[in-house]
Amino acid sequence: MRVDPISKITSDVQCDFSSKYDDHCRQYHLLPLSSVKIKLDAGIIDLDTDSLRFDDWTPLCSAIGTCKTLRSLTLRSQYYNSLSNNFAEAERRTLKRASSASKRPPIFQSKELLSKICTHIKDSLLITTELVLLEFDGLPFRRKDLTTLAQGIAKCKSLVHFRLTNSPIGDEGLDILCRHLNQAPKIREV
Repeated sequence: MRVDPISKITSDVQCDFSSKYDDHCRQYHLLPLSSVKIKLDAGIIDLDTDSLRFDDWTPLCSAIGTCKTLRSLTLRSQYYNSLSNNFAEAERRTLKRASSASKRPPIFQSKELLSKICTHIKDSLLITTELVLLEFDGLPFRRKDLTTLAQGIAKCKSLVHFRLTNSPIGDEGLDILCRHLNQAPKIREV
């Protein structure tokens, strides 16, 4: 019988990340987010990053950077996925955006925050013993961010699946990933 390593439930996983996340939230006088904790008993973090505030990221990044036992980490953004490739549609959206503040990019799209998140994920990749899935969907990585992530992936001993969907990385980004993923010991799916 084949058991999916991502869905294997252990109390250590929940305790490790959850307790660290709770401690960091207390330090910053914030309430832990239910969207972060909802699948922690299975060792999974699956977040829609567009809805998080700037303050929410500090305890989350700190907990991720020191956690050894997460099994799956997925960060999604629908902001770029919702933009149309059709020029007329894009032009219409630009006009609407000028009059609507609700169309501003989410805070997650800022260069500084994305760089901070990549650094903490790299730290986690260097110490983790359990992470088998790392997935990013719709995130605008810069070359520096991809290099940081790729360095962590190359040294991670447990990562099996790496997914980067709907993220505009270009040829340079692909080259960076290929060079580092070549050194990753267990990667089976990209």
